[in-house]
Formats: sequence, C-alpha cells, structure tokens
Amino acid sequence: APSAEDHVNNHFIALINKDGCIYEMDGRKEFPINHGATTADTFLNDAAKVCQEFMKHDPNEVRFTVVALAKKD
Repeated sequence: APSAEDHVNNHFIALINKDGCIYEMDGRKEFPINHGATTADTFLNDAAKVCQEFMKHDPNEVRFTVVALAKKD
C-alpha cells in the first residue's frame, strides 16, 4: 500500500451517519471529517451533496465512483 505522503488518484472513502452527523472516513486523513448534520431519512441526499462538492474540486475528472450500502426495507 502507498504511504500517506504518496500522490494517489485512486483510493476509497466512506461517508457514514454517526450520531446525526455525516462523517467522511478516509484512511489518508488523520481523523474523520464532519460534513454536518444528517438523519436516517436524509442521509442519501446529504451524502450526494458531499460527493458533489468533491466533484467540484476537479470538474474534468471522470474517474469517480459511488457505491451505496443500505439495508433492505
């Protein structure tokens, strides 16, 4: 695995709902990043907004994948 200092375009993060906040879990960062309030009902939309902000950093980048893990209703 590359070190945290290596430039890597491809790696994974997770967005989770923990105690009413949406957190970004990224092993290349020292701690989880809080992206604000969320609920079980709004989590998917809130996570999509965070993803849209990531995409704004480099609008020409097309290597971007999103996977949702959700429980079945």
